Amino acid sequence: MENLSRDQKSYAKKNTLDSLLEQGELLARKGKLDQSFSAYSNAFRVGVVPKERIESLVTALLEFQRNKLCKERKEGKGSPVVNSSGNILICSLCQCLFLKPVTLSCGHTFCQSCLIEERSFTGRVECTKCGKFESEDMKHSVNLLITNSIQKWFPSEFQNQVDKLVGHKHLSENDAKSAVDCFSKILSVSANDFHCLCWRSDALLQTEQFELALQDIEQACKLRPTSARTVYRKAAVLANCAKHEGVLSSKHEESVLALLRCSALAPGCERYRREFTESLHQLLSPKFTNSNRTLLVLRAAGTKLVATPQEKALNGSVGKHFNTLAHGGERSFSGEVNSKNNSGENTCSKRSSSQSGSMFKRRRQRSRSFSNSEEAPSNFERQQNKKSKGENCTAGVTYEDKLKDLDDFECKLCFNLLFQPITTICGHTFCRECLERCLDHRVECPCCRTVLDQYDRGVPNMEVTEVLELILVNYFTAYYNERKRNYQESIEKLASVGKDGHAQVPIFVCTLAVPKVPCPLHIFEPRYRLMLRRCVSSGSKQFGMCVPSDDSNKNFADYGTMLNIKSVNFLPDGRSIVDTEGGERFHVVSRGMLDGYHTATVEWLKDEQVEDADEIRQLHELNRTGHNTLQTWFSQMTSRQQQCIMNAIGPIPALREDIQLCNNGPDWMWWVLAALPLQDKPKLIILGMTSILERLNSIIRFLQLMLSLQKKSMETESPGS
Repeated sequence: MENLSRDQKSYAKKNTLDSLLEQGELLARKGKLDQSFSAYSNAFRVGVVPKERIESLVTALLEFQRNKLCKERKEGKGSPVVNSSGNILICSLCQCLFLKPVTLSCGHTFCQSCLIEERSFTGRVECTKCGKFESEDMKHSVNLLITNSIQKWFPSEFQNQVDKLVGHKHLSENDAKSAVDCFSKILSVSANDFHCLCWRSDALLQTEQFELALQDIEQACKLRPTSARTVYRKAAVLANCAKHEGVLSSKHEESVLALLRCSALAPGCERYRREFTESLHQLLSPKFTNSNRTLLVLRAAGTKLVATPQEKALNGSVGKHFNTLAHGGERSFSGEVNSKNNSGENTCSKRSSSQSGSMFKRRRQRSRSFSNSEEAPSNFERQQNKKSKGENCTAGVTYEDKLKDLDDFECKLCFNLLFQPITTICGHTFCRECLERCLDHRVECPCCRTVLDQYDRGVPNMEVTEVLELILVNYFTAYYNERKRNYQESIEKLASVGKDGHAQVPIFVCTLAVPKVPCPLHIFEPRYRLMLRRCVSSGSKQFGMCVPSDDSNKNFADYGTMLNIKSVNFLPDGRSIVDTEGGERFHVVSRGMLDGYHTATVEWLKDEQVEDADEIRQLHELNRTGHNTLQTWFSQMTSRQQQCIMNAIGPIPALREDIQLCNNGPDWMWWVLAALPLQDKPKLIILGMTSILERLNSIIRFLQLMLSLQKKSMETESPGS
């Protein structure tokens, strides 16, 4: 009986737990977060609740917080002190002047430290501007041109960056005291240096000076309220403070709220969501929770609840603090820390203050209060403020004319102003076309010989470096516009190939091509890779094909055929498999050379129109006779020979009676010319003819010759011969 009673109690307890959890999940999905929170809180008192069972509550809280963030953005809340939209040399992750700028393959630039932290926090690097993920094995170097520009234009800020990196090195080597000293020195001059505040907070946390660490990171959150990594740092500091202060510390709830905001700011990061779930699960456990506290946490998240009279009394004491925290993630710590020290209520704060020494007292006097983010602007911010008061500057930073040196932005390959600048993984910058042409020859950086095998040499996956292009457009406008105009003119010339009789036609010197017949090509020479890229990018998708000339004074024959590009298969090693088809015939008027490949001014060949009735009748007879002769010749070939020809140039075209309506004459005639085993010289003569009658007579004579040769061959091979 006793065992039965125990089993019944266990069964009833399980039913109660399941009922409460189902109720909590249902209420969470309906958006009734206060009631859901109460149901979950009661469930935790009844029995053990797995983390997976609070997912509905987590999802609902995150959805609510994301909606709240959207509302903040619409109302203009939470925008950083420095607006990145108008500042070229500002990192969009930390909103600071670039610190060791690194350009990703998508063309966007960020601080190296920001990218390292991003990878450590999320396990990957995702561009916050375009959403593209960076390859894990991609190792980028510092962008040398941007770094040199910062050093030249902002020498004092650059020196601060050097000092910051020294402090960061101390921090990475676990020398927290030296790191604190280094960062404090910088903050004494620039009290709102975001990186220094974050890193000094990390250093102070290592030395267990929790309140000072919290003070720094809260100021950093005030400067960058929409930075998920900064809010995550704050959550970590609060968690350490709570662990130090014990179970009754309100910082447990503050840490959970910070993780909630952090997860909402970075919805794609599983780490933030996982840690928020774990912290919320811990907070709901009987060790921490009571009904008033759980509801208070929910109110702090921003939900609209109707409080009971008892809850109102509790709200009056600490609710205001939580609401302030939830709306911005900040609070003014200068007054709060002092009041706690004076009343003796916070032993952690006392110990932290005693450990800080006179250095922090002097720093506080110089920087006044950490809660005021506008009292001590940095040198860079002061330059921006000067600009906003009326200096004539376009992109948010004031550059003296003497500092805008054209030579600094010169391509090291073409010695012109950079155009469509591409930054390689080794940190060097070149014009896009200059780099593409280099990769046609060797897959390495022209400056340092670093292997650049991350680029697809067929269709180079290069994105323009946004920061450098903005500098060129805004500060070298006339020169850049001239470069752009020249580029557009060259593209327009290529695009007019086949339309404008005066355009320079790119010439591929290789084989004899004829109209209306496929001509597959395998392109591997660097000069023809360049020619093919230009033909495709310009939109013309055609070029001339000529055979080499017997005349030593001419590089190619006087007659040729335009090839229309049907498809291109770019291979990773730079080679291309190109499917083309013959188009218009031309006669070369003059020859030229462009970037290694041949060009020509041409005149288009048009067939003479036949108007005499007898000639028209003769034309139709020759058309039928020639097509029948072709069928006879082809049928007497072996099946292997037939298959080889059809694989190369396709099947025999059908006979058409409207011969004069066909451009360049009947299709079968050109098919025969491509299939006949003749030397190029007689084929060129036929290609250059403008009389359909002459061309048909010549083709028929060659077909009859081939038939006679076939007949002799068959007689020789027959047994009776």
